[in-house]
Amino acid sequence: MVYRSLLRPILFRLPPETAHHLALQSLSLLLAPRTVNNLVASHFKRNPLGELRRFGLAFSNPIGLAAGFDKDGIALQALSALGFGFIEAKIMEHKSVASCAVIGVPDPQRGQAIKAFVKLLPGFTPSELMIKEIQIHVKTRLAAHEAPREIEFMDEFPSTVTGKIMRRELRAREEQKRRTS
Repeated sequence: MVYRSLLRPILFRLPPETAHHLALQSLSLLLAPRTVNNLVASHFKRNPLGELRRFGLAFSNPIGLAAGFDKDGIALQALSALGFGFIEAKIMEHKSVASCAVIGVPDPQRGQAIKAFVKLLPGFTPSELMIKEIQIHVKTRLAAHEAPREIEFMDEFPSTVTGKIMRRELRAREEQKRRTS
């Protein structure tokens, strides 16, 4: 957001060599561990239990850290490469989605493709139009390659006693389905 609103207009007015040099310098400054730590610390509320340090970053609100987003569902860009949590967070922003889970499935062209399992809110019905709507919603908020290629609607997810979605069960079901077809 800072890049699009602030840096990009300035860089396009400069000679290409200068713009390239400044862009590289600003990236190294922005991606420095201290800068990322300060950005993350200023964005999240303080946790009374203290801060958690992982991956060279300090988190004052570690709830949901393993999934890649905080307790409010805000994606942590620094952790986006660690899992599908940031994709799930964008799918959850859609007005019709009650809950979702994302897994990787085998794809002959890409090696792995993204598949989302979605539970809709009452009043919404599964359809091809709904699939396209969710895909467009994700594509406009993330990169196009991060949008799920496949979406399957479910009434209930396999879950643990504590209510966490068992993604390994979804992967096993998907593997079984692909073997039989």
